[in-house]
Amino acid sequence: MLTNVNKPPLELEQQSSIVCDWLSLYTIGTIHDTHEYKFNLLPYSTRQFKKVYSIDYHNTTFATATAEPHSKIINARAIIIKFENKFLYTRSASYLIEKFLRACKLSFKSITRADIARDFHTFFNGLKPQTFISDFFAGTYLKNGRGKFSVIGEQMQKNVYDYLSFGSRSTGKRIYLYNKSKELRQVKDKPWIKWFWQRNGLAVDKDIWRLEFSFKGSQNKIVDEFSGQLDKIHWRDLFKPAKLIWIMSAAIKSIFSFKIKSGTKNKTRMKDLQLFNSIYSGVKLIKLPDEESPTKTIRILLRKLVTEYRDIIYKDTFSAAAIQGTIDAISKKYNMKEFLIRVLDYTPEPMFFSYSEDNFLF
Repeated sequence: MLTNVNKPPLELEQQSSIVCDWLSLYTIGTIHDTHEYKFNLLPYSTRQFKKVYSIDYHNTTFATATAEPHSKIINARAIIIKFENKFLYTRSASYLIEKFLRACKLSFKSITRADIARDFHTFFNGLKPQTFISDFFAGTYLKNGRGKFSVIGEQMQKNVYDYLSFGSRSTGKRIYLYNKSKELRQVKDKPWIKWFWQRNGLAVDKDIWRLEFSFKGSQNKIVDEFSGQLDKIHWRDLFKPAKLIWIMSAAIKSIFSFKIKSGTKNKTRMKDLQLFNSIYSGVKLIKLPDEESPTKTIRILLRKLVTEYRDIIYKDTFSAAAIQGTIDAISKKYNMKEFLIRVLDYTPEPMFFSYSEDNFLF
């Protein structure tokens, strides 16, 4: 559960909405009907599971369940529950999910996939998403870090872009920017999404764009860079606006942050591109296994953090102190202090700050 005290404000700074648009959970239990929920066996299976069920709630399809795994490696009582999209947009979504899990006696273990959507008309200062994508291709904006991207558009008098994505399957994290209004017009209309937009002050007669963060697997976690606290993402967090912003901010910082290209060759000295009024910057997304034993994944992560720490220790002591806290928290949790000292030769510097006027906030 995310319990960090350094929380972003409940309100969204720009005219926009934020919501959990997809949710599937890994649970342990058995398939059985209850007074309110009926499991209907469907005539097909999946790669991982032998049986697929639709779940009716008051004569309406509420979710889909897959059960009886093919592989013996997976718990025989494992059940994946994917909730219907329209229920996620209701005010009572969290209550309905909790009620369902309790009634069917399903024990929640982890999130298998979740999508968080932030919808808006334009970026900060009126920057249109299509213009942003065009400028990215023109080299006006440079993405922080490396990675693959995909784009979809149409060739008219000039190229018109409607979709841009970053991320990979191996990381279990992807982020998409696309014209949601156009998708609803051309693929499938979803009245509940338009109702949700209206409720949040968005004009449905204008194109609304979506920045969507999708993550899979329980290994994706969030680190508070100031305290070093590690948090799993619980499904309940996805129905609390403040925590949704907290997670989306971490995703934007990790996968969707850019620099404005300038004369300097050093990207770190270029000015940041501000896409939203403000982004809660004290969090980071990382991929860590749930087990407590040291793994190759943790060693790779610590190597990257130590390298990042050494690169900025004398340039930005505030950020270095935050990274130092993250390194210390991870090494303590996974018993990796000896690896830090003997293999990485890591010795943290004592943190200090000069008493210049720039170090004070008014």
